[in-house]
Amino acid sequence: MKIQYISFILLIVCSCNDNEEQIDMDCVENKQMGYWITELFKSNYTIQFPSNYEGQGMVGFEGNIFSKIRSDSLVELSYSYCSALFCEDFGDTLNEPTPSSIVVYNKQHTEVELTGHVVFCLNNDKTTLFYHNMEEMAVGKLYMKINGLYLEAVSVFYDIGAHQEIENILKTIKSD
Repeated sequence: MKIQYISFILLIVCSCNDNEEQIDMDCVENKQMGYWITELFKSNYTIQFPSNYEGQGMVGFEGNIFSKIRSDSLVELSYSYCSALFCEDFGDTLNEPTPSSIVVYNKQHTEVELTGHVVFCLNNDKTTLFYHNMEEMAVGKLYMKINGLYLEAVSVFYDIGAHQEIENILKTIKSD
């Protein structure tokens, strides 16, 4: 009886942990926007922006960095995963199973928890995960699936009113 009771408790605990840790939601299908500007995003990847975005996009000599800012400064997308010698296209690996939230830093270098998420797919394959919060000045972090792992790809700082625009931009990421 005691063994059955312990087994039952362990089953409940494991079930609860699985539900808390794993993201399970519908996919937003990746889609190109015919009238947007296509730019290099990373080695072998492009991204599209509306015409009101400024900045050089992807640049680099000793590896790539990236920055695009909306002309009214309400949206910024950037990455810079650099060591003393070289810049990489991707940052940290997301822990498995996929967490339901992550903690990152905002522009004021204060920790914030990102509990919202959007999953982007191509032919039902989860290609990217976008974690975000819903603060007035929101923070987001995109992870791209590379060789079966989700790697940090870009940070997004934006006015919450631009959230749908951010999703529309991120769903345009495409491999060459």
